[in-house]
Order: sequence, then structure tokens, then C-alpha cells
Amino acid sequence: MGRAFRVATVVLIFLAPECDVVRPEEKRPPPKSPPVARSAPYLCDLVPASTFRAITGVTVPLESDQDGLYAGDRDADIERCRGRPKEGDTAPLIVNWSYLKGEKSLRIHQKKWANKSHGRIPSGLGRGFAAYERSDRLDVLPNEVFALFRCGGKRPWISIEFLSVSREGDVKRDRRQDMFDLMRIAQKRFGEIRECTPRP
Repeated sequence: MGRAFRVATVVLIFLAPECDVVRPEEKRPPPKSPPVARSAPYLCDLVPASTFRAITGVTVPLESDQDGLYAGDRDADIERCRGRPKEGDTAPLIVNWSYLKGEKSLRIHQKKWANKSHGRIPSGLGRGFAAYERSDRLDVLPNEVFALFRCGGKRPWISIEFLSVSREGDVKRDRRQDMFDLMRIAQKRFGEIRECTPRP
């Protein structure tokens, strides 16, 4: 009996590590979107080109195109820039910003999205919203993030509109989080260019 007991004990000890492997499957959280990175070159001075490609799935090279009416005027009503291919007029990215009429602009942009999916941006980005709609049309930009914030002694606002978030492959991107991250990067870049510190 003693010898048999010792043999059984050795067998149990040897097999013990295997017991930890046989367990109910643990629920794993779904894979998160790859983080939005801040790196040059930038489209329209504020949006990282590589990040824009990752979010939208747009692979064609884009160039920044100032509309011209407001280019180079620091105190213009609205400064507008389009990220578009060298060939063609369709722009998958539009960036607007201004120091003026922030509250009015916020109301106008909110009204446009009143009947579509939208929600507030994080308080650390100021006042604004992130909104989107499902659309296969090429003549509309179905995503927009808007923020009214402070930078130095002024209250600028920034609006970023772009094509639908890419859904190809295995990676499922978090649409709203991508918009929050884009605005966060845009505000930091804005502060660097305008020599002010962004805050809510």
C-alpha cells in the first residue's frame, strides 16, 4: 500500500500543472482599435496623414488644398482646408476653424446632425459633438467632430469632417473614439502653430 500510495502521489504531482489548462474558456474583450498616432506629415496642418489613412481606409495620396478665400488670414471668419487627391475634386477630408462666432457655429453644426447619431465630446476637449451617419455616397462626408475650446485668450473652434470609418479586415475601429483622438491631436497642433495652450 505504501509503495502504491507513493506512486499515485508522484503521478498526481506530475499531472497537477495540466489541471490549470483545463478550465472554462474566459471571456476576452473584443480587440480595440489601434491607437491614433500623432506624427508628420499632416493634412491641413492638423490631421496626421497616416492616421487618416488608417481610420478611413483611403489609400490614395492626398494633398492639402486651402479654399483660397480665407488662406493666410489669421483673423478670417472661417479658414477652410480640404484634403483631396491630386486628381479629382472629391475631398475625403474637410477641416474648418475660426476664432469667431463659436457659439453660433456650434448651434448650426449641431442642428445639421439633430436627427442622426451624435454625442458630446469629452469635457477635456471643450464643448462640441461627434456625429456620424451610414452612407455610401461619395458627395457627402458622413463623420464630423466639432469642438469649441480655449487657446490663450481666444475661443477658437475646429470642425473635422471625413469619409466613413474603414470596416475592412479583422480590425473593428471605434468610430467615436477615433473622432475624439483626431480632435485631441488637432487641438495640440493648433496650439503649436498659433503659439497658445488648448484647454476646455
